[in-house]
Amino acid sequence: MEALQTARLQAPDAAPPLVTVVIPCLDEAESVAACVSTATSTFEQENIDGEVVVVDNGSRDGSGRIASRAGARVIHEPRRGYGSAYLTGFRAARGRFRDGPPVGHRR
Repeated sequence: MEALQTARLQAPDAAPPLVTVVIPCLDEAESVAACVSTATSTFEQENIDGEVVVVDNGSRDGSGRIASRAGARVIHEPRRGYGSAYLTGFRAARGRFRDGPPVGHRR
């Protein structure tokens, strides 16, 4: 499954995944890799063809780079705000089904 996800990152014209998880992100260097890993591990365990999209909302701590190394597709959204990040992520999502953390979710 990991090879499929890697291939999809390298070939954007590939068939779309079934599920996209969208994660808005602003200076989340300490937790973003764990969030991406949890999603990708769940895809693998449940045999789900999925992708993780992290929307970097102007992080200055390397969150986007960390998320990318963890296996996410990173989108940059310069307009600040949870809503802007989510909308950008859902527009970029390729999955038939799209999901993200519940509104009001806090660590």
